[in-house]
Amino acid sequence: MDCPEHAIIVQADLLSLNRTSLNYKPIPPSPEEIRLKHRIDELYTKHPFIGYRTIASIMNRENDAIHKNTVRRYMREMGLYAVMDWYSRYIVDWQLDKSLEIGFVLETMKRGLAKWKPGI
Repeated sequence: MDCPEHAIIVQADLLSLNRTSLNYKPIPPSPEEIRLKHRIDELYTKHPFIGYRTIASIMNRENDAIHKNTVRRYMREMGLYAVMDWYSRYIVDWQLDKSLEIGFVLETMKRGLAKWKPGI
């Protein structure tokens, strides 16, 4: 076929892809969003025991009007994984990684369970 559009249509159909997703161009984050992410990272690196609610409170006191769910979403993007005792809310173990691959998660879980056995 001479028409490259048909090739894309056929390829998208064969792969069960939506053709509109092939033309998607991601929008880069704004400088303000990058600044907020860096501030969240700074606070969490300095105080790894605090959670997203506390980080949101600190940032709001610093006049960065940010909602706690926004902080939680950015922390999830940074790849934070924590093993927590739900009863005491004690953080047993944690790691920070961008990939969140299964090996990374399992390693954190094994370390956490080696330190703390659940009571139930």
